[in-house]
Amino acid sequence: MKFGVVDFLNAYPLYYYFESNLNYLLIRDIPSRLSEMLYEKKVDIALVSSIEYYNHREKYSFFPKLCISSQGPVESIRLFLPGYFNPENNEITKSFLNHMAKFQDNRFTFYFDNATKSSVIMLQIIINHFFPDKKFIFRKINPPYDEKLFHNLENNEALLLIGDAALTNRNRLSIDLGQWYNDIFNLPFVYAMWIYHQNIDNFDFSILNDAYQYSENNFAKMVFSASERFKFDAEFIKKYLSKNISYSMDNTKLNGLEYFFTKYENIKDKFIITK
Repeated sequence: MKFGVVDFLNAYPLYYYFESNLNYLLIRDIPSRLSEMLYEKKVDIALVSSIEYYNHREKYSFFPKLCISSQGPVESIRLFLPGYFNPENNEITKSFLNHMAKFQDNRFTFYFDNATKSSVIMLQIIINHFFPDKKFIFRKINPPYDEKLFHNLENNEALLLIGDAALTNRNRLSIDLGQWYNDIFNLPFVYAMWIYHQNIDNFDFSILNDAYQYSENNFAKMVFSASERFKFDAEFIKKYLSKNISYSMDNTKLNGLEYFFTKYENIKDKFIITK
Protein backbone atom coordinates (compact mmCIF):
# COMPACT_ATOMS: atom_id res chain seq x y z
CA MET A 1 0.00 0.00 0.00
CA LYS A 2 1.49 3.35 -1.06
CA PHE A 3 0.74 6.37 1.12
CA GLY A 4 1.44 9.86 -0.19
CA VAL A 5 2.31 12.10 2.75
CA VAL A 6 3.14 15.77 3.04
CA ASP A 7 6.60 16.11 4.50
CA PHE A 8 5.56 18.95 6.82
CA LEU A 9 5.48 19.08 10.60
CA ASN A 10 1.71 19.63 10.72
CA ALA A 11 1.08 16.30 8.93
CA TYR A 12 3.46 14.23 11.03
CA PRO A 13 0.96 13.01 13.66
CA LEU A 14 -1.14 11.45 10.89
CA TYR A 15 1.67 9.30 9.48
CA TYR A 16 4.25 8.93 12.28
CA TYR A 17 3.03 5.37 12.95
CA PHE A 18 3.54 4.29 9.35
CA GLU A 19 7.26 5.16 9.41
CA SER A 20 8.01 2.00 11.38
CA ASN A 21 5.37 -0.23 9.77
CA LEU A 22 6.77 -2.20 6.86
CA ASN A 23 3.32 -2.95 5.44
CA TYR A 24 3.01 0.62 4.19
CA LEU A 25 5.27 2.52 1.82
CA LEU A 26 5.47 6.26 2.45
CA ILE A 27 5.96 8.54 -0.54
CA ARG A 28 6.96 11.96 0.79
CA ASP A 29 6.49 15.12 -1.26
CA ILE A 30 4.79 18.51 -1.35
CA PRO A 31 0.97 18.59 -1.67
CA SER A 32 0.87 19.70 -5.30
CA ARG A 33 3.07 16.84 -6.54
CA LEU A 34 1.28 14.33 -4.33
CA SER A 35 -1.95 15.47 -5.96
CA GLU A 36 -0.52 14.58 -9.36
CA MET A 37 0.64 11.18 -8.09
CA LEU A 38 -2.78 10.44 -6.65
CA TYR A 39 -4.54 11.42 -9.85
CA GLU A 40 -2.20 9.15 -11.84
CA LYS A 41 -2.67 6.35 -9.24
CA LYS A 42 1.02 6.28 -8.39
CA VAL A 43 -0.07 6.31 -4.74
CA ASP A 44 -3.14 4.59 -3.29
CA ILE A 45 -4.12 7.27 -0.78
CA ALA A 46 -2.64 10.71 -0.16
CA LEU A 47 -2.72 13.46 2.43
CA VAL A 48 -3.33 16.40 0.10
CA SER A 49 -5.07 19.75 -0.18
CA SER A 50 -8.81 19.74 0.47
CA ILE A 51 -9.43 21.54 -2.81
CA GLU A 52 -8.08 18.48 -4.61
CA TYR A 53 -11.11 16.52 -3.47
CA TYR A 54 -13.48 19.25 -4.66
CA ASN A 55 -11.85 19.48 -8.08
CA HIS A 56 -12.15 15.71 -8.64
CA ARG A 57 -15.13 14.81 -6.47
CA GLU A 58 -16.59 12.62 -9.22
CA LYS A 59 -13.56 10.31 -8.78
CA TYR A 60 -12.40 10.86 -5.21
CA SER A 61 -13.57 10.23 -1.67
CA PHE A 62 -12.03 11.44 1.56
CA PHE A 63 -11.68 9.84 4.96
CA PRO A 64 -14.34 11.67 7.02
CA LYS A 65 -12.81 11.39 10.48
CA LEU A 66 -9.41 13.08 10.11
CA CYS A 67 -8.03 16.26 8.57
CA ILE A 68 -5.46 19.00 9.05
CA SER A 69 -7.31 22.12 10.12
CA SER A 70 -7.26 25.20 12.31
CA GLN A 71 -9.56 27.84 13.69
CA GLY A 72 -7.57 30.88 14.69
CA PRO A 73 -3.79 31.27 14.40
CA VAL A 74 -2.23 28.46 12.39
CA GLU A 75 1.40 29.73 12.41
CA SER A 76 2.37 27.76 9.31
CA ILE A 77 0.45 29.68 6.63
CA ARG A 78 1.79 33.20 6.45
CA LEU A 79 1.71 36.16 4.11
CA PHE A 80 5.11 37.88 4.27
CA LEU A 81 5.26 41.62 3.64
CA PRO A 82 8.02 43.91 2.32
CA GLY A 83 10.61 44.88 4.91
CA TYR A 84 9.80 48.57 4.56
CA PHE A 85 6.19 48.00 5.58
CA ASN A 86 5.45 49.60 8.94
CA PRO A 87 1.97 48.76 10.26
CA GLU A 88 0.27 51.53 12.16
CA ASN A 89 -0.33 50.72 15.84
CA ASN A 90 0.52 47.08 15.10
CA GLU A 91 -2.80 46.72 13.20
CA ILE A 92 -1.05 44.81 10.47
CA THR A 93 -4.05 43.55 8.49
CA LYS A 94 -5.80 46.92 8.50
CA SER A 95 -2.62 48.71 7.46
CA PHE A 96 -1.95 46.18 4.71
CA LEU A 97 -5.47 46.53 3.31
CA ASN A 98 -5.10 50.32 3.28
CA HIS A 99 -1.80 49.87 1.47
CA MET A 100 -3.29 47.52 -1.15
CA ALA A 101 -6.18 49.89 -1.80
CA LYS A 102 -3.71 52.33 -3.37
CA PHE A 103 -2.95 50.05 -6.31
CA GLN A 104 -4.92 49.78 -9.54
CA ASP A 105 -5.94 46.46 -11.14
CA ASN A 106 -3.09 44.02 -11.81
CA ARG A 107 -0.57 46.26 -10.06
CA PHE A 108 -0.11 44.13 -6.95
CA THR A 109 1.49 40.66 -7.03
CA PHE A 110 1.16 37.84 -4.54
CA TYR A 111 3.94 35.28 -4.87
CA PHE A 112 3.16 31.80 -3.62
CA ASP A 113 5.23 28.68 -3.29
CA ASN A 114 4.70 25.61 -5.41
CA ALA A 115 3.58 23.50 -2.44
CA THR A 116 0.20 25.04 -1.86
CA LYS A 117 -3.24 24.87 -3.44
CA SER A 118 -5.85 25.32 -0.70
CA SER A 119 -3.85 28.07 0.99
CA VAL A 120 -3.53 30.25 -2.10
CA ILE A 121 -7.30 29.95 -2.62
CA MET A 122 -7.75 30.83 1.05
CA LEU A 123 -5.77 34.03 0.41
CA GLN A 124 -7.76 34.78 -2.74
CA ILE A 125 -11.03 34.44 -0.81
CA ILE A 126 -9.77 36.84 1.84
CA ILE A 127 -8.56 39.39 -0.72
CA ASN A 128 -11.79 39.15 -2.70
CA HIS A 129 -13.77 39.76 0.50
CA PHE A 130 -12.17 43.18 0.83
CA PHE A 131 -11.65 43.99 -2.86
CA PRO A 132 -14.46 42.31 -4.85
CA ASP A 133 -14.01 44.68 -7.79
CA LYS A 134 -10.22 44.55 -8.05
CA LYS A 135 -7.90 42.10 -9.78
CA PHE A 136 -4.52 41.02 -8.49
CA ILE A 137 -1.71 38.87 -9.88
CA PHE A 138 -0.72 35.57 -8.27
CA ARG A 139 2.68 34.26 -9.33
CA LYS A 140 4.05 30.80 -8.52
CA ILE A 141 7.68 30.51 -7.42
CA ASN A 142 9.90 27.60 -6.45
CA PRO A 143 12.09 27.08 -3.37
CA PRO A 144 14.45 27.89 -1.81
CA TYR A 145 13.02 31.06 -0.29
CA ASP A 146 16.21 32.71 0.84
CA GLU A 147 17.12 36.04 2.37
CA LYS A 148 17.27 37.70 -1.03
CA LEU A 149 13.64 36.94 -1.83
CA PHE A 150 12.39 38.52 1.39
CA HIS A 151 14.61 41.57 1.06
CA ASN A 152 13.70 42.09 -2.59
CA LEU A 153 9.93 42.28 -2.12
CA GLU A 154 8.76 45.56 -3.62
CA ASN A 155 6.01 47.74 -2.17
CA ASN A 156 3.51 46.12 -4.56
CA GLU A 157 4.43 42.52 -3.64
CA ALA A 158 3.81 39.97 -0.90
CA LEU A 159 4.82 36.34 -0.44
CA LEU A 160 2.63 33.44 0.73
CA LEU A 161 4.48 30.50 2.29
CA ILE A 162 3.11 27.39 3.97
CA GLY A 163 4.40 24.54 6.09
CA ASP A 164 7.90 24.44 7.49
CA ALA A 165 9.13 27.33 5.31
CA ALA A 166 6.50 29.56 6.95
CA LEU A 167 7.30 28.24 10.44
CA THR A 168 11.02 28.81 10.00
CA ASN A 169 10.39 32.46 9.11
CA ARG A 170 7.43 33.08 11.45
CA ASN A 171 9.24 35.93 13.28
CA ARG A 172 9.47 37.98 10.10
CA LEU A 173 6.86 40.61 9.33
CA SER A 174 3.86 38.59 8.20
CA ILE A 175 0.13 37.92 8.55
CA ASP A 176 -1.13 34.61 9.92
CA LEU A 177 -3.74 33.57 7.35
CA GLY A 178 -5.48 31.17 9.71
CA GLN A 179 -6.17 34.00 12.13
CA TRP A 180 -7.18 36.41 9.38
CA TYR A 181 -9.61 33.95 7.79
CA ASN A 182 -11.22 33.17 11.14
CA ASP A 183 -11.49 36.87 12.03
CA ILE A 184 -13.52 37.40 8.84
CA PHE A 185 -15.64 34.25 8.54
CA ASN A 186 -15.55 32.74 12.05
CA LEU A 187 -15.15 29.25 10.61
CA PRO A 188 -12.43 26.59 10.77
CA PHE A 189 -10.38 25.97 7.67
CA VAL A 190 -9.62 22.42 6.50
CA TYR A 191 -6.28 22.45 4.69
CA ALA A 192 -5.76 18.78 3.91
CA MET A 193 -7.43 15.37 4.15
CA TRP A 194 -6.75 11.73 3.36
CA ILE A 195 -8.04 11.46 -0.23
CA TYR A 196 -8.32 8.39 -2.44
CA HIS A 197 -10.01 7.07 -5.58
CA GLN A 198 -13.53 5.83 -5.00
CA ASN A 199 -12.77 2.35 -6.31
CA ILE A 200 -9.95 1.61 -3.86
CA ASP A 201 -10.09 -2.07 -2.83
CA ASN A 202 -9.03 -4.12 0.16
CA PHE A 203 -8.08 -1.24 2.41
CA ASP A 204 -9.02 -1.10 6.07
CA PHE A 205 -9.57 2.62 6.71
CA SER A 206 -9.54 2.08 10.47
CA ILE A 207 -5.74 2.02 10.23
CA LEU A 208 -5.83 5.79 9.64
CA ASN A 209 -7.56 6.33 12.97
CA ASP A 210 -5.25 3.84 14.65
CA ALA A 211 -2.21 5.68 13.30
CA TYR A 212 -3.37 9.02 14.64
CA GLN A 213 -4.30 7.45 17.99
CA TYR A 214 -0.81 5.98 18.17
CA SER A 215 0.65 9.49 17.87
CA GLU A 216 -1.69 10.74 20.59
CA ASN A 217 -0.80 7.86 22.89
CA ASN A 218 2.92 8.33 22.26
CA PHE A 219 2.90 12.11 22.03
CA ALA A 220 6.22 12.77 23.79
CA LYS A 221 8.00 10.16 21.69
CA MET A 222 6.40 11.54 18.53
CA VAL A 223 7.42 15.12 19.44
CA PHE A 224 11.02 14.01 20.00
CA SER A 225 11.04 12.29 16.60
CA ALA A 226 9.48 15.39 14.98
CA SER A 227 12.09 17.64 16.57
CA GLU A 228 14.88 15.47 15.17
CA ARG A 229 13.29 15.33 11.75
CA PHE A 230 12.04 18.89 11.24
CA LYS A 231 14.60 20.74 13.40
CA PHE A 232 12.14 22.74 15.49
CA ASP A 233 12.28 23.14 19.25
CA ALA A 234 10.32 20.43 21.08
CA GLU A 235 8.39 22.94 23.21
CA PHE A 236 7.28 24.80 20.10
CA ILE A 237 6.23 21.53 18.45
CA LYS A 238 4.10 20.59 21.47
CA LYS A 239 2.26 23.91 21.34
CA TYR A 240 1.92 23.96 17.57
CA LEU A 241 0.54 20.43 17.22
CA SER A 242 -1.80 20.63 20.21
CA LYS A 243 -2.96 24.28 20.10
CA ASN A 244 -2.74 25.48 16.50
CA ILE A 245 -3.49 22.36 14.48
CA SER A 246 -6.59 20.19 14.83
CA TYR A 247 -6.91 16.70 13.36
CA SER A 248 -10.39 15.38 14.15
CA MET A 249 -13.09 16.12 11.59
CA ASP A 250 -16.49 17.18 12.94
CA ASN A 251 -19.64 18.88 11.68
CA THR A 252 -18.26 22.38 12.25
CA LYS A 253 -15.23 21.60 10.11
CA LEU A 254 -17.36 19.94 7.45
CA ASN A 255 -19.49 23.10 7.35
CA GLY A 256 -16.32 25.16 7.08
CA LEU A 257 -15.17 22.93 4.23
CA GLU A 258 -18.43 23.39 2.31
CA TYR A 259 -18.26 27.16 2.88
CA PHE A 260 -14.73 27.17 1.48
CA PHE A 261 -15.85 25.26 -1.61
CA THR A 262 -18.73 27.71 -2.15
CA LYS A 263 -16.39 30.70 -1.86
CA TYR A 264 -13.96 29.04 -4.25
CA GLU A 265 -16.68 28.66 -6.90
CA ASN A 266 -17.29 32.40 -6.71
CA ILE A 267 -13.67 33.44 -7.28
CA LYS A 268 -11.93 30.59 -9.12
CA ASP A 269 -11.77 32.39 -12.49
CA LYS A 270 -11.13 35.88 -11.17
CA PHE A 271 -7.41 36.01 -10.42
CA ILE A 272 -4.50 36.03 -12.85
CA ILE A 273 -2.04 33.22 -12.07
CA THR A 274 1.39 33.27 -13.74
CA LYS A 275 4.71 31.46 -13.39
